[in-house]
Order: sequence, then C-alpha cells, then structure tokens
Amino acid sequence: MKVIFLSLCLALTVFAQEEYKNFSSAERFQTFGVNYFIPGLGSIVVMDDWVGAGVQWALIGTGTVLMADILINGRYYDYDGYDDEWYDPNHNLIKAVAIFYLFGINVLFNVTRSITYDNPKYVQQTLERNGSENFTAEQRFNTFGLNIIPGFGSIAIMNDWGGAITQWVLVGLGIMPLIDSYGSIDPSGIIFISFDILFNIYRSATYNNLKNVTFDNCDGFHLSVLQNRHGKMMPHFLFSKAF
Repeated sequence: MKVIFLSLCLALTVFAQEEYKNFSSAERFQTFGVNYFIPGLGSIVVMDDWVGAGVQWALIGTGTVLMADILINGRYYDYDGYDDEWYDPNHNLIKAVAIFYLFGINVLFNVTRSITYDNPKYVQQTLERNGSENFTAEQRFNTFGLNIIPGFGSIAIMNDWGGAITQWVLVGLGIMPLIDSYGSIDPSGIIFISFDILFNIYRSATYNNLKNVTFDNCDGFHLSVLQNRHGKMMPHFLFSKAF
C-alpha cells in the first residue's frame, strides 16, 4: 500500500507541477532577430506563432510583388493593353510608397509581435488560476474607440500602461514633425500617426488580461515526494505565496 501511495503522490506531483511559462526576453529577442532576416521563421520556430508568421508573409509578399512589377515593367505603363505605351511618372511612385509602407509595417509588426505575443497555454493557465476571463470583443472594441484620445481606452478599460505609453510615443513622434513643418505636410509625421492607428488596432485585439486579480483555492499549494533524513521517500505538502 505504501508503494502504491507513493506512486500516486509522484503521479499527482507531475501533473500538479506542470506549468506553462510565458516567452522569456531572450526568446522574444531571438524571434525578432530571426524574423528580421527570414520573415516568419522566428515566429514559427521559437513561438509556434503561425498567425504572426502569416501576417509577415503577407506584408513582405505584397511588397515583393510590387517591387518585381516595377523592375520588370520599367517606367512605362501600358495604357490600353496594346502598343501605345505612355510614361506615367506617378505610377511607379505610388507603388514605391506602398512598398515603403508595407516593409515598414512589417518591421513594426515584427517588433510589436515579438514583444507582446503571449504563450496561449500560459494565458489559459493564468486566467484559470486568477479565476478571471479574458477581455470580451466589446471591451476590445471600446478600447480601440476610446483610444481616439491616445492611450485613454488602454488605461480605462484594460489597465494597459505599456500600450498607452507606446501610443503616446508614436503620436508624439508624429506631431513634432507636423509642428516643425510650419503649415506644410511632413510625410514622417503621417507615417508615425499611421503606425499609431495600426498599433491601436493590434493591441486592442490581442492584449490579454493577465493581471492577478484573485487567487485560486489551490494556488500556492505544492505536493512533492522527497527523501527524509533517513533516506525514505515521503510526500511533502507545502504552501508558498509571493506578494
């Protein structure tokens, strides 16, 4: 009976102590670095994040197609599909601007996704331990809407100071060039404002409620099977809590 009891304690210990961890800073940096050279590879290999990889492939793929079109077709645009080609200086310029935005958004997405993407198993485990629920679709939509005042929705609804500060930085970087341009439109300011809008959409849709609001009934209890001072295997029931 003692052997059976110890075996059951060991089995219970294995399952009770199985914990999922969130991605470490090293893993996030590694994901960003690999994705920088091969889009999506770091997301898949390190984080198993196929959604993040797919977004990067879409951005880079679209930009690459536009770049190839410029290189292949040159500076001429075939107006009606026959032989009467005519030169349109704005045609490739629009494509070049689109390529710049797509590649820039990909870099921003790589940075943001690598920093903020949470291990789904860790999220589920944390929510269950806290006895809480993740943000609803309504809360996410309200956060996005209130962030018309940058950061307001993030703080008021999600208590997300990291997201709010990021928006303040992006909007600040966007406003400063507009102020310095003395009435003229500075493209760099528009770029940062655009990035802020995209970040607001992304952050509102993906930020998880991982705040420790309550403790589970069994949170902090640990069951282990260890040797006592006589060398015999004995079960040990411990409780610990860090504040």
